[in-house]
Amino acid sequence: MWEDPAAFDLRREVKPHLAFSQGVHVCLGAWVAKAEVATVGLPALFGRLRGLDLMSERPPEIGGWVFRGMLNLSVTWTGAGAVADPVLVPETVREPDAAPSVAIVGSGPAGSFTAQAVRRAFPKAQIDVFDRLPVPYGLVRYGVAADHQGTKSVARQFDRLFTREGVRFHGNVTLGGDLDVTSLRKSFDAVVLATGLREDAALSIPGAGLDGVIGAGRLTRALNGHPDEAAGIDPLGADVVVVGHGNVAVDVVRLLTRDPAGFDGSDIDDAVRDHLVGGVRVVHVVGRSMPSTAKFDPVMVRELAGIPGVGHLVHGIETVGTSAGKDARVDAVRELAQRQVPDPRVRVEWWFGLTPAAMEATGRLHAARFTTATGDEVTLHADTVVTAVGFAASDDTPVAAGVHDDGRVEPGLYVAGWLRRGPRGTIPDQRNDAREFVRLLREDIAAGVVTTGGPGRDALPALPDAVDFDGWRRIDLRETMGAAPGRIRAKLRTREELLEAARDVSLMVPEAVTDADSNGAAVGVPVTIVFGTESGGAELVAEDLRRRLDGRADIQVVDLSETDPHEIDPSRLHIVVCSTYGDGELPTSVRPFREALLEERPDLSDLPFAVFGMGDRSYSKTYSRGSELLAEALTQLGATRVGEYGRHDAGGPLDAVEAAGEWLEGVLAEIAARVSVTQ
Repeated sequence: MWEDPAAFDLRREVKPHLAFSQGVHVCLGAWVAKAEVATVGLPALFGRLRGLDLMSERPPEIGGWVFRGMLNLSVTWTGAGAVADPVLVPETVREPDAAPSVAIVGSGPAGSFTAQAVRRAFPKAQIDVFDRLPVPYGLVRYGVAADHQGTKSVARQFDRLFTREGVRFHGNVTLGGDLDVTSLRKSFDAVVLATGLREDAALSIPGAGLDGVIGAGRLTRALNGHPDEAAGIDPLGADVVVVGHGNVAVDVVRLLTRDPAGFDGSDIDDAVRDHLVGGVRVVHVVGRSMPSTAKFDPVMVRELAGIPGVGHLVHGIETVGTSAGKDARVDAVRELAQRQVPDPRVRVEWWFGLTPAAMEATGRLHAARFTTATGDEVTLHADTVVTAVGFAASDDTPVAAGVHDDGRVEPGLYVAGWLRRGPRGTIPDQRNDAREFVRLLREDIAAGVVTTGGPGRDALPALPDAVDFDGWRRIDLRETMGAAPGRIRAKLRTREELLEAARDVSLMVPEAVTDADSNGAAVGVPVTIVFGTESGGAELVAEDLRRRLDGRADIQVVDLSETDPHEIDPSRLHIVVCSTYGDGELPTSVRPFREALLEERPDLSDLPFAVFGMGDRSYSKTYSRGSELLAEALTQLGATRVGEYGRHDAGGPLDAVEAAGEWLEGVLAEIAARVSVTQ
């Protein structure tokens, strides 16, 4: 790379900021550090020094943004002075030869990410995924709001497990009925319980069990066509009180207030929604926190501001003293308060700092009573109260949730997702947990407390009513064939309908694509990767994504600091990789592009784009805000975001390049599905 590499010096005396031109030196440094230290240096060190081992009670921590490294590497050395013969660490040693049989109970994000991580770590493993429903993907299909198809698109990434990577799906199999944990433990080397927590947490106040008080999870499942909710819920009425200020509460508000056109491209159950929310006129959103400490994602509140015909009234906003630009949550709430909507069809009233006190009824619920920090009471008329205060275990939850912090119940039995964490964490968090599970399994196999060679599925009793993945593909085909105009599917609502479709061999699903068929497959659309960076991290990610797409697409990589808004080509898919700088701002070099975009306002109504935001979650008030500013500007000009909103936390355990690569595959899967529909 350099004629005189010995003279290359990364030190700079300019302070306090560390930046190197366009980030070239930083990016090269990151690649060298990751490749040489992680894959050569540390394995060689542990191979040379006998008795050197990691401390299991103090796991290694990786940190940093561009220069990633070990924040904590606690070791024990019982053989000081004993040096083994020099060893090389060939690539074959790094890939484990073990082929464990692994059963995963639950096919939601936690279970599917676990299967994905196991397949990558143990290419020869036998992996079987069981689910009580005839369909896979759990929370993605039934818990994510119907109008957030970008989040749901991760399911296309999971499809690959079952169609290309040899993972087997067994739906309509009940733990505690068709199978039990004991039989799974006898048949498989490792069992992972990833059944989640589906019950809504209840308020501990008088009247919490009244008719008319329902959980947000149940309401969302009903709108998503979940078979457990086929019996239906009574209409919500004109006045609805939503208790909670987290993302689930914001989801509920959005689902209640959107007009039908706002669900174009979704899989909402229109008949159920019309029945439930057709009469809603006022929605009160009530929580204990003030705006600065509320749990919602600011970008979701800003999404509410863009819904036509909805007015917002924020009680007490004038008492919030935070300056503009210093707290993304406060800014988002202020924007709601400032938005003027004449004669709104639905009014949303926001209340902060109120604690639920009681639900009141005269035969049926009619009011919700709250108290302020000073002891004053606020009573709101309510035809329905929707509680969005968390989730809890149900009677059939196999183990206590949140008890096993590291995910290990005992060697050979593990928990994932909310069974591990308790009811917290997002879909991307499950990806991190899956990697940690693989580390645990490797440790247990290496220690001899988990043996391999178990018979797996072949040792289980027959499951005559199980639905395999082809059965799910028949269900998927029937639902998509039955979609109404503007909708992507019409979900089958009952278990009987689902099973009938799964067994209907007249539904001819296409032959599954194998890895051999798909290697190097074309993306189907030209791609432009644009990046906005302050110190080089986003450029590093953009270049890696380009390498991944080489030979698969007509691809360009463009620095946003050098981009003219009128040069944006709507015929190309734009992959936006952008960091956050300073106090929730765009990188300095990108700000002129955004300003020009909003001033010149080119028509981007035909532009598809996907976003991967980079930030540091320790800046809780402005995390990933830079990419959001860019995404909001593009959306204002008519562009359509596709795929999951990708985010990377610089302080987390995942490498940004690795996280972006996995995110990209999900985006491309959705694009491929869209292209196939239009052909």
